[in-house]
Amino acid sequence: MRPDTRALANGDLVVTTRIIPTGGEAHELDYVMRTRSGGWRVVDVLADGSISRVAVQRSDFRRLLAQGGAGALIASLQAKTRDLATP
Repeated sequence: MRPDTRALANGDLVVTTRIIPTGGEAHELDYVMRTRSGGWRVVDVLADGSISRVAVQRSDFRRLLAQGGAGALIASLQAKTRDLATP
């Protein structure tokens, strides 16, 4: 196993990477990997070692569903898609 990879008790692997900009501070991204259907898949991304992107999205989705139902969630996802598609 590479030094930037560690195994978890459930068999998942955590692969650590660092983003080092030319100016500013470095950031660490840990990819939680799980083997499925013969290949490894990313199941979560931890920003700076502790902030789970999956947990953040789950929380955002729950809030949107509680406030406006499925329509609010769909509208939010469509708006994010438009934002990402616009250069």
